[in-house]
This record gives sequence, C-alpha cells and structure tokens, in this order.
Amino acid sequence: RMAGMADDDRLNGLLLKLGAVLVAICAATTFALVYYTIDEHDETYDFKVVFMRLTDCGLGLLPTFEPSDIEKPGLNIFLMHIFFMALAFALLGPIGAVAYVLAEDVLKLPHSVAKWMHALIQFGALAASI
Repeated sequence: RMAGMADDDRLNGLLLKLGAVLVAICAATTFALVYYTIDEHDETYDFKVVFMRLTDCGLGLLPTFEPSDIEKPGLNIFLMHIFFMALAFALLGPIGAVAYVLAEDVLKLPHSVAKWMHALIQFGALAASI
C-alpha cells in the first residue's frame, strides 16, 4: 500500500508542475494576443511613447497625464487601460499565482527566493492594475 501512495504522490507532483507550466504558457499567450489586438487596432498607438511617459513622471510608478496629453500622438488612454489590465490580470496575476511552484519545484530555487519571486510578481500585478 505504501508503494502505491508514493506513486500517487509523484503523479500529483508531476501534474502540479505541468499545470503551473501550462498556466504560465496560457497567460503569456493571452497577453500576446491582447497586445497584438491593441497594436492592430490603432496604428498611431506607440507603446514606446507610453513607457517613456511612465518613466519621465515623478517616481516613475504613477503616470501623470494632463488633459492635453490625450490629443498627442502615441497616447490613447482607453488602449492603455486595456493594456495594463491585460498585463495585470492576464499575465502577471496567473504567473504570480503559480510562480511559487515554478520557482521552487520546477526551477529548484531556494524557498526564500521562490517566496520573493511570488511576492514581487503579485505586487507587479497590483501595480499594473492601479
């Protein structure tokens, strides 16, 4: 009976690792599709301009946009909303949820590193959603 339990534990561990990898792959694919859709939707939208604006404002954490910025080329507030929500909830959230398993069990990183990776990715999802 004990040998059968060990086989079940190995199978469960393998399924857990496979599930975590599949979640990460699906999250990256979903985010790539959203990014491609946004990019195809509006040829004037330039993510380089958006990221330059994000790093140029204050602490670099919270963007400050003036009402006149909406008219500038390369900046579409509605598409930015879609991009950051997809970044938070389609990419970082799911990957953050399985980062602990991926880091500790798949990549064989130390327990403390896995915890920090999980926390930082989840914080990134929170920051992108705000």
